[in-house]
Amino acid sequence: MPTIRERETQALDRLREMLMSAGSYSNLVMVAGRVFQKVPWLVREMEGQVEEMSVARKKSSLTELVLAKIGQLVGDDNTLANELVWHYLAYTDLVLARMKDTRQWAVYLLKDFPHSAETASLIDEEGWELRTKLKTALKEAELVAAVQTDVEEDRIWVSITTTKKTKDRARDMEKLYKAKPTL
Repeated sequence: MPTIRERETQALDRLREMLMSAGSYSNLVMVAGRVFQKVPWLVREMEGQVEEMSVARKKSSLTELVLAKIGQLVGDDNTLANELVWHYLAYTDLVLARMKDTRQWAVYLLKDFPHSAETASLIDEEGWELRTKLKTALKEAELVAAVQTDVEEDRIWVSITTTKKTKDRARDMEKLYKAKPTL
């Protein structure tokens, strides 16, 4: 079984591949903006660092800056840091899938959802609440789950990865990381 540091390195390598597959530099900026949505100044700061570079170098440099920031945010090489890297990976996968729009998405109407000027803040809360309820329901069904949500305007995108819960948490998490998500 790989060590925690090896799993973290694998996750960061996979994240690098995903970020490089985002397409153009502007698409990568959009993905970085979603990943660091709670701290938008980080993305502006990173863009400023690559501003003077040639077009060919901007994308790879921004990718390395994003990876370095994620590495800095997850911190020490412990189990929690390893799990956090995988959460970044899963969320980035959801954002890229949504951005590339190569999938056929299932659309569901949110019953009794109000249509008002406050919808932007309400939809963020609704996304968080939906994620929390899904995780709770899956846990009650004795499944280990990773649930990611992304919210924009009047839409909520959901990514769910599950595996059967056993007594070996480390092995369950390893299976979860290798499983394909349902988008």
